[in-house]
Amino acid sequence: MNRIIKFWPFLIVIITVFILQNKNINQYPIHKHSWAQADHYAIAKGFLNNGMNFFKPETYVMNQQFPSKFNVPNETSITAADFPIHNYIPALVMKGLNNTNPIIYRLYILFYSLLGLFFFYRIALLVSKNELHAGFITIFATTSSVYTYYQAGFLPTIPSISNVIIGFYFYLKYIESKNHKLFLISISFLTLAALARTPFNIFLITIFCDEILKVFKTKVIKWKIFATILLAFTLIIFYYLYNRYLLNAYGSIFLNKPLPPNNIAHAKELIFFSLENWKFQYFSKLHYIIILIILPLGLILWYKDKTLNTQQASLIQIILISFIGCFMYSALMLKQFPVHDYYFLDTFYLPIIFLVLIVFSFIKANKKVNYLLFGFMCVLSVFMIKAAFLNQVKTREFNYWDKVPITYNAYKDAGKLLETLKVSKNAKIMAMYPIAPNLPFILMNRKGFAIQSTNYELIENALTWDFDYITVANSFLVSDVINEYPDFINKVEKVGGNNELSVYKLADTVNQTNLLTFLELNKTPPIVNEFISFDTIISEKWENTYFSDSISYSGKNAGFLNKENEYGITIRYNNLDTLAYLPKYILLNSLICADTLNKASIVISIDNSKGNMHYKSYNIKSFINDTIQWNKATVFHNLPPLNYKKATVSIFIWNRGKDSFLYDDFSISIY
Repeated sequence: MNRIIKFWPFLIVIITVFILQNKNINQYPIHKHSWAQADHYAIAKGFLNNGMNFFKPETYVMNQQFPSKFNVPNETSITAADFPIHNYIPALVMKGLNNTNPIIYRLYILFYSLLGLFFFYRIALLVSKNELHAGFITIFATTSSVYTYYQAGFLPTIPSISNVIIGFYFYLKYIESKNHKLFLISISFLTLAALARTPFNIFLITIFCDEILKVFKTKVIKWKIFATILLAFTLIIFYYLYNRYLLNAYGSIFLNKPLPPNNIAHAKELIFFSLENWKFQYFSKLHYIIILIILPLGLILWYKDKTLNTQQASLIQIILISFIGCFMYSALMLKQFPVHDYYFLDTFYLPIIFLVLIVFSFIKANKKVNYLLFGFMCVLSVFMIKAAFLNQVKTREFNYWDKVPITYNAYKDAGKLLETLKVSKNAKIMAMYPIAPNLPFILMNRKGFAIQSTNYELIENALTWDFDYITVANSFLVSDVINEYPDFINKVEKVGGNNELSVYKLADTVNQTNLLTFLELNKTPPIVNEFISFDTIISEKWENTYFSDSISYSGKNAGFLNKENEYGITIRYNNLDTLAYLPKYILLNSLICADTLNKASIVISIDNSKGNMHYKSYNIKSFINDTIQWNKATVFHNLPPLNYKKATVSIFIWNRGKDSFLYDDFSISIY
């Protein structure tokens, strides 16, 4: 009974984790950093496809990011990867359950995180001898915004954090008991952490350095200790060499080299952007306030006493060495920090939470003050949980520029679509412009090539590769594929598709077709068709219809803008959801005559009561080939898959450079 009472604060931690994670536990990796998370999920599914061969990890993508930047096709999807134990175990469970849903992978990571938090709580008990203190600090660690987000994700970072915490716990117990078996357990967990995620070598090296310092202090070398550590490093080096073999033979989807700053000024810039982007993802504002209160208060109280128990003294030395290691590693990988918040978890997260733990353990009080402190900690815990929950919600909100959810929505039924089209499970698919390369292939359950950059040369080259079918999300078809590679419409033929996704194969012969025919828009008339020549009575639906009779393309008048007019011809459409079906494309044509242009653009904007949902501008200067003659400007724009209820679609010319130019025969068609 006493043991149950001793661990009751950890039950609060479990409840907290349930509150934070229950709504997201079965989601595919479509939110922040979906790219890396989808890659790890793909490795787990890859084990199911390769006969559970642990030493040949593979995903679905057959053109690796490194070293070829997706530009070279491979014959296999095997990839170099850190020791993939945390992909392999979920794969075993998936195989046993005959189920590959993401909930299995997420639950594995979540349970591993709880195991780590449990041992963190136990370390806090060892150090402070106070259940309330231990519970509060564990809530503090649990509700770090970045930790909360990845706690039930797909990255091996969370299991490695847990393994380091478990390793530190057994190391502190070893220091207390001198039982070598406990040291062996500690090094085993620290080695597993380092194997699965390279930065966690920091913490194995920390223990090695700690033992070296003890040799200098005691003048005694414990050969069994160093033999155990040597064995751990030997295993890590052997796997590193094997991983380099995989990299040279097959390539990799994972970064495998340092990315240090160019110089001191660049380092300062990278640190600034990292903090600007992620400071409130690392911890909430309340966390920082707690740190600013606890650190000076704890240090002042310790200074009065100046006594440390064995675990406190050992943990302080471990924390200091860890910080040094984290700074050194950060210097090597600083270019990654501004765009990857989880590098904080790989480095400074553990030293910081242990620093808060150790300093908080210095705060001791009598019973009356303890009751007051308990109430204060409860209130702070509630607000930390609330902040973490709100951050979870905010992090999972989508903006119109987020292309990963568009990719997911396009491919979520792709498996069924390909089966309907009788596309073999062994068919190689070329996915055009998948933002998270492995995500569409996970959903299609087929291997292939991810064309990440849709520039002309890359697509031209990719169409010569050995593939069977091409898939393109309809939302990216015109804007990102055809606009970049106009020959696409002549070199492929459509096999099938749905409202979100199109499937093509290479045509036997090069066709000569136009865009409307290729998209099958010529079969039905446009649902909106507008035209203004400035020569007839202008409808009230048009705004900003400034015109001049000095020169025109046809008739007597043409639209005219100069430095006095910031906005040109404008038209707005409300409640497009009342039309027969959702519009998909806007075709805009006009004739432009200009001597010089700076920043004038054609803008398509979609707004609702909450604000802007979509925005795209096309620089008019790109259409000007001859400054003396009239130039044809054609914009063919994908409308995104948005909820158009009570939305306003605005199409207008924005003369933000205060240029002077003429335009005529302005037409708009919506399909």
